[in-house]
Amino acid sequence: MPPEFDRPHIDLSEDATSSRYRSPPRNVGDSRAPRIREENGAILRDQLRASYREEREERDRMELPEDMEPNDGAYYEVELWQGAKAEKLERKREKITVGATKVDPRTDRVSTVVYIPNESVPVLEQIFEDYATGELTPKGKKPQRQQYVEPIEIPGDFSSADHPEAGLTA
Repeated sequence: MPPEFDRPHIDLSEDATSSRYRSPPRNVGDSRAPRIREENGAILRDQLRASYREEREERDRMELPEDMEPNDGAYYEVELWQGAKAEKLERKREKITVGATKVDPRTDRVSTVVYIPNESVPVLEQIFEDYATGELTPKGKKPQRQQYVEPIEIPGDFSSADHPEAGLTA
């Protein structure tokens, strides 16, 4: 068996596809607009599921050489509130890591790439579910996981009724 550094390179650039997903306009506004937590949490959870499903389907269609294993996760682009710290999306126990982060000079909106292992997708779904439907915290009467979920922006001008397959960009 040849050493790992002698393996041929695989050009995946032809297989790459990108598309923008947009959310319903009903729950957006100023970056710091109050969130309707049930809607916001449900939209984020549904987008994560759809994006994960799309990534899995794409992975199943991809042909890899026999000696290569597919990656055990995916990279997602996430938009955050103005001035939000992308590092707060990291969850070391679940191996969710933040990669490249950029700030739009016109809007100061933060965009970051987050690596989410496949086994951590249910954890994020539960975080979004806790935020959307969970009990309010006894101290402060705030939604559970509020500091983790609320800075995540849902891009505007999208109707989920027209596009139920919508998801985060994978």
